[in-house]
Amino acid sequence: MDKDIFMEFTAGEDDEGKRLDRLLRTLLKDASLSLVYSAIRKGHIRLDGKKVPQNTRVHTGNVISIKRNLKDTIKKKTENLRTQYVIKPDDILMENRHLLAINKHPGIPTHGKGSLTDSVRSYLSGKLSDSLAFSPSPLHRLDKISSGIVVFSSSIDGARWFTRMMRERRFLKYYLALMEGCAKKVETWTDNLEKDFKGVRKKETGKKAITHVTPIVNGKDLSLVVCRIETGLTHQIRVQAALHSHVLAGDKRYGSRLEIKPFLHAFFLKPQEDSSFLPAEGITAQPHTESRSILDKFLPDWEKAFYDFLSSISQ
Repeated sequence: MDKDIFMEFTAGEDDEGKRLDRLLRTLLKDASLSLVYSAIRKGHIRLDGKKVPQNTRVHTGNVISIKRNLKDTIKKKTENLRTQYVIKPDDILMENRHLLAINKHPGIPTHGKGSLTDSVRSYLSGKLSDSLAFSPSPLHRLDKISSGIVVFSSSIDGARWFTRMMRERRFLKYYLALMEGCAKKVETWTDNLEKDFKGVRKKETGKKAITHVTPIVNGKDLSLVVCRIETGLTHQIRVQAALHSHVLAGDKRYGSRLEIKPFLHAFFLKPQEDSSFLPAEGITAQPHTESRSILDKFLPDWEKAFYDFLSSISQ
C-alpha cells in the first residue's frame, strides 16, 4: 500500500476475531458510522490491501489501511497536545501493565476534549501492547471539581478485573470533603438519588446511595469530613451533603454561597481481595498544594487529624 496515501494499523492479540467495523469505531472515534461504511465500500479502508465487507473478522497480524484524510481526528489530537495537561511523575500513584492510578488535580475534567483521559493516552502511547480494539480509559467517575485517585485501564484484563470489583462493591473508597456547618457525629447517609435533565436529586424511585460519614476536624463554620462510599452514583457525596445540611463548601451547584473552591478529594482505594492488579495495602493520594492552602486557612489542625485517620485505616 502507498503509505503516503494510507495509514497502516496492525491487529494485535486483543483484536483476534473482532469485526472490522467494530475495530474502526475505536480507530475513527469521531467519524460517523455511515462515513466508515462508505469508506469501506469505496476501498478507502482495506484489510491486507484488499477491499472487504464491513463484517469481515480480523485476525492477529492483519493490517488495516486507512486513507489519511479519514484520520484528521488523530491529527487534531496531536496538534492539541500543547494545551493538554501533561502527566508528571508526581501524579502517578501506581503503574503496572494492567492499571494506572493518577492523583487528579481539581479543575481537570476526567472525560472529553483536553481531559485527563487524553493526557493518560498520550502518556501511555507506545507503552502498551498492540491492540486496535483497546484504548486506555478511566474505570470510574471523578467530577471535574474533585481531586484524587482515578484508575485507568492499561489492558483489557485490568479493565475487566476493576469493573468486576466495582460491580461487586469489593473496594474500600474514601474521600475527604470540606463541608459547611459543624458536623460532629459519625453517621450513615442513605438516600435514593436519580439523575434527570435537571441534574441529580432525591427521588423514591431512584437508586440507593450509601455514604458513611466521619467528621475529623471542626471549625467555626466548616468541617473536614471523611466519606466512605458503598455506592458510586453521580455526584453522590455532593448531593447527599446538601440533603443532610452540610453542603460541600463552595459547591454552588448544590446550594453553597461561600466564595471558595470546593474540596472533595478521593484519597484512599483498597481492594478487598488479593490480586496482582492493585497492591493489597491500597493506594493513597495526598491532597494537592492548591487544596492544602485552602485547608490551612480554614482548619489549621487538619493535617494531623487526616494522617491519624489515614493511619487507622491503613493497618
